Amino acid sequence: MLVSELRALGIDMDSGFWLFITTTVLSNLVSNVPAVMLLLPMSNHPQLGAILALSSTLAGNLLLVGSIANLIVADQASLHGVRITWKQHALVGIPVTIITLCIAGAWLAFLQ
Repeated sequence: MLVSELRALGIDMDSGFWLFITTTVLSNLVSNVPAVMLLLPMSNHPQLGAILALSSTLAGNLLLVGSIANLIVADQASLHGVRITWKQHALVGIPVTIITLCIAGAWLAFLQ
């Protein structure tokens, strides 16, 4: 049902581009592991594994909640007196994520 609604909006999960973008966005809404679990059965793209692995892993760096690993690191840092705020994480996470996603997207497009 969701897949047909997305297709009606012009978002085809069998397209590498849309799978990459959707994984990136969803990874920051629900975290990267749940995003992959939700998207895995929705696509039959030949590069499904590479797209999901790259986009969900790299997108997890965008925001503090993008990956449980970010939260674990922030929590452990706080135990040692180092406070990592959302803003501090975003100042580094946003540019790093954009650059690495662009490189990964270009690489995937080159392989097609």
